[in-house]
Amino acid sequence: MNMTSSVLVKSNLESAWAFLADESNAARWDRSVARAELVSLPPLRVGSIVRTTAPSGIKQEFRVDEISSPHVLRFSLVRSSLFRTAQLTFTLMPVEDGVCITHRIS
Repeated sequence: MNMTSSVLVKSNLESAWAFLADESNAARWDRSVARAELVSLPPLRVGSIVRTTAPSGIKQEFRVDEISSPHVLRFSLVRSSLFRTAQLTFTLMPVEDGVCITHRIS
């Protein structure tokens, strides 16, 4: 299954990237996440592991597969009781009124 959604953020590219690439902000924009924490040593980079905790308490772990500042952030699911596999990609593109963030889940 593939799902894609986009949102226009009234911000500059660098600020939008800094917000999205900081895992501690995940709960501020993703209702399925109550908390996200970097399990690996900082900074966030290819190979880093991020653990999310849902409001229900369910935990999942994701590995950073690509981080191309300030345009692409891609994760793969490595541990979950809900799903076998998943890949999440965020693409940021500057547009006239701000930044278009496209989120693809496979």
